[in-house]
Amino acid sequence: MRLFLILIAFVLSSAVPLYAQSVAVEPFAASPSMNSAQLSSQGRWVATGCGVSGRESVCIYDLDGDTRPRLFSPPDDASVYRFYWASEQHLIIDIAYRSSYSNSVSYSLQRGLVLNVETGNEAILMAGIQNIAGANNNVVSLDLDHPESVIVELVLRNGAEDGRRDTGSRLRRSETVTTLYRVNLETGRSRSIDRTDEPVLQHVISPTGEVMARIIFRELEDEYSIMNARNQTVYEGRHGGRLPSVWGTLEGGAALGMYFSEGPNVGLTRLDLQTGALSPIEHPNGGHGEYGAITDAWSGDFVGFRSYRNNLPAQDFIDPELAEIHESMTRILGQHFGLDTVQTRLTSWSSDRSLITIETRWPGQPAQYFLLERATNALSPLGSEADGLAGMEIGAVESFRYAASDGMEIPAFLTLPPGQTRADGPFSLVVMPHGGPASRSDARFNWWAQYYAALGYAVLEPNFRGSGGYGVAFREAGYGEFGGRMIQDSIDGAAHLVEAGVARPGGYCVAGASYGGYAALMAGILDPDNVDCVIAVSAVTDPVGMMGVAASNRNVTTVRYWEQYIGPRLMALEERTAISPVGRAAEFRAPVLMLHGIEDATVSVEQSRTLARAMSDSDDLTYVEIPGADHYFMTTASRTELLTLTGAFLEQHLPAQP
Repeated sequence: MRLFLILIAFVLSSAVPLYAQSVAVEPFAASPSMNSAQLSSQGRWVATGCGVSGRESVCIYDLDGDTRPRLFSPPDDASVYRFYWASEQHLIIDIAYRSSYSNSVSYSLQRGLVLNVETGNEAILMAGIQNIAGANNNVVSLDLDHPESVIVELVLRNGAEDGRRDTGSRLRRSETVTTLYRVNLETGRSRSIDRTDEPVLQHVISPTGEVMARIIFRELEDEYSIMNARNQTVYEGRHGGRLPSVWGTLEGGAALGMYFSEGPNVGLTRLDLQTGALSPIEHPNGGHGEYGAITDAWSGDFVGFRSYRNNLPAQDFIDPELAEIHESMTRILGQHFGLDTVQTRLTSWSSDRSLITIETRWPGQPAQYFLLERATNALSPLGSEADGLAGMEIGAVESFRYAASDGMEIPAFLTLPPGQTRADGPFSLVVMPHGGPASRSDARFNWWAQYYAALGYAVLEPNFRGSGGYGVAFREAGYGEFGGRMIQDSIDGAAHLVEAGVARPGGYCVAGASYGGYAALMAGILDPDNVDCVIAVSAVTDPVGMMGVAASNRNVTTVRYWEQYIGPRLMALEERTAISPVGRAAEFRAPVLMLHGIEDATVSVEQSRTLARAMSDSDDLTYVEIPGADHYFMTTASRTELLTLTGAFLEQHLPAQP
């Protein structure tokens, strides 16, 4: 019965017209129809991210009952950005509420909501405590011995005028008290179970609710240390803007699993809680520098490594049972789709592992989701990341490398118009540097790049130096090159494709968001003879000023992080101007389109407004603020606006066809 019902759900969700190949915005701009699949502990329920009514919501299916999903949509002024099961019937949904200061600078207030999927009851975690910022990120244990509750960590500031404490950032440690609470999942009410005046960055809690360690961080002094349950210091270090993270306990609490992003212990590392000894957690194939950890949501056990293969997220399990399942599903799904490059990920499993949810991808294509019922070996489709693109041909995505002008090898991705190959070039070129800047582009489906490819453009996504995922040396090669070599790498990529006959000579356009928007603006300044147009979305325009805002908010660690890439906050004026689109606003020669979501809580809309004011006398700037859009343009409406405006801008200044 279960298999039949799931198949019916899939058929209904996929019953969309097969579009003729076109440049319609709607199928590309649609909020993801499915973006995750998470099973409850006993496997009766599966929750998925779903793009209902043009915004990210949560669909919950009863696998033993009605196949029609129970829908959770956030309030109009909020968004869903994570969800996970705390018990068989309790789903925690993390919601970000957007607000703003009097000067219209947006910020995000985050709360965790608990939904009882059997009764429909909703409760706010830490109900009764006001002004919580980020508390939903601080669920530190599901507390398996008390399945009716979870353990939440809050940092409370003393000294409010009315005598109450309110919650503060995890990194602001002036006169703070860190407290653990046991929170009832049905009511959201809490009671204190542990309190310390130490500047605790994080409690490490066992799956059964025991405090195994405390991470102490004195931000101003850059002193990071770990104390075990007996209050003995077992680790001390200074890490600047890149703090190590603790992702779990090992060996029944005898050790911690840590991740260091730099230094002699880079990668996954074991910390002995008795001796303080550090030792690498080696991948079975050797090495450990770029791997992440996979833990069992129900037991907390370390079960495998997160990795990349074929430029897609991949998994390598050390748990024999999960390894066998993963290997067989990769083989079966590869045969089903007739592809050698399929990557599968086990996204969740019931506590007894009788049910598994699976994500499968191949380069450039929307992810597909499946449910495996092991008792019958039935594999049922759940849905697709982009139902609206079913039946449409998608542009091929190719990975390649090119030499930058100083000789450094730069990895990159090239998306060509659907049905086209390099031999069909040259094409009009759009260069799309990614955000971050320490993130990376990869071979996953990219709705923005695929829309431009459908219009007839070749799209280059360079992983310039400073990007993550290619080793510490490659990332550190970007330090101090925020507006220098990191930008030149994208410019060099365009030149390489012209020389290779893929891109038409005579000019290209640059488009990007966040740091990518900054990179697009700087490319327009640094390569004026070749850049025909610039599209900057949610862009940083004054990087040193951005650091100044972080410093004024006492975010010392954030400032240290940015100083690695940008340089010292108190740099000389000429150095600040050299990397500032605002400071060099008079140098733009190509038309510029800037878009910024008014609800952006990551890069303030003031960054774009400042450049718009600096270019107020220029006829080459078009600036549009988009109501309701956040930093990530998560809604169908905001994505439609982005693609419509930028597509028309490209066709005006760099037609896809000569």
